[in-house]
Amino acid sequence: MEKKTVAVLDFGSGKLLGFVAEANPDGSAVLLKARAENPYDGFYDGEWLDKQNAKEIIVKTLKQLENQAGRSVGKIYAGVPGEFSVTAVRKAEVKFNSPHKINSRDISGLFDSADNFQSTPGYKPISASSAYFVLDGSKKTVNPLGMLATSAFAAVSFSFADKKFCSFVEGIVKKFGIGKVEFISNCLSQALYLFTEAERERPCVLVDVGYVTTSVSVILGDGLLYSRSFSMGSGHITDDLSQVLEIDYDAADELRKKVNLNLDFSEEDTYSSGGASVSAIKGNEIVAARIEDIAERIVTCLDESRAELCADTLIYLSGGGFFGVQGGVKCLQKFLGRRIMQAPFVVPEFDKAGYNSGYGLLAAAIKQEAKSRGFLARLLGLKTR
Repeated sequence: MEKKTVAVLDFGSGKLLGFVAEANPDGSAVLLKARAENPYDGFYDGEWLDKQNAKEIIVKTLKQLENQAGRSVGKIYAGVPGEFSVTAVRKAEVKFNSPHKINSRDISGLFDSADNFQSTPGYKPISASSAYFVLDGSKKTVNPLGMLATSAFAAVSFSFADKKFCSFVEGIVKKFGIGKVEFISNCLSQALYLFTEAERERPCVLVDVGYVTTSVSVILGDGLLYSRSFSMGSGHITDDLSQVLEIDYDAADELRKKVNLNLDFSEEDTYSSGGASVSAIKGNEIVAARIEDIAERIVTCLDESRAELCADTLIYLSGGGFFGVQGGVKCLQKFLGRRIMQAPFVVPEFDKAGYNSGYGLLAAAIKQEAKSRGFLARLLGLKTR
């Protein structure tokens, strides 16, 4: 079985992560050949904070990947962050004269009918994937192949990437000497990676909290029903501590890592940070207040999604945002009023929640390399146009 080598770039709001991996075409075995992780100024509110800094870090990361892998990279898969992408769900239906066994051509036709976008100014399509199908008006399924029906209805999820983001990244990568760049939805690839097919038979929620960005996605089947990002993350906790307590940013970041929301403190208890003593009660209040703000934004997103979420709907928390705050996940769960599960660490040697997005991109890239063009690409949600 010929192995495939894939390379990915994962653009976080505070760091750039890159992987080069060797994998069997079916993804049954994956060997990491290179990993690079570099902090950078990133982006905020859908704009790069410092384009020159971003350019330098992209080039630095690519050099590190090639040096570690011991070979040049001919193609890169770039993840499109939630702040630079949009999701839209379109529906289509087909009717048959008599009971008909659903085949791949029928589904392909439904995809084509759902793809009725006249234009998407400023955005380019990067994927189309099925959320669910309804047969004969009542039988809901995520995979109708081989089933008998006189009518088939499909809800198809389309992901689009900001053309400015794609142009910026592609220009840097190609100037570096890598000839091919393909773009993949970060939110979709991570959700497909973390939730099993069985779990995705019902709507699942993924909340990815980064340094300055939080993304909320609802996935069903192989498609996103909803995806939205807002500019708020762990960096805002540090900034709050710095401003309210009037301490410098580095001391505030040190304090953020010492705060423990699991503990109750007395008036005399303090945290030591940057050579100064800070009231433990005050520090906890500041952190909890920002987490409550983030929770309120998440609730707004879930309400806006109009997804049919049950009381026990699975919510995975990913990203590195709350994992540096002791008790942060428990605090977020209290404010959300929903049960939260930390996203699993699938690769034990790199057991950081902040890597899940990169691993999702890697899994999507492996599938992209293995698939053929056409219907299967669209059904997998990994079609690049």
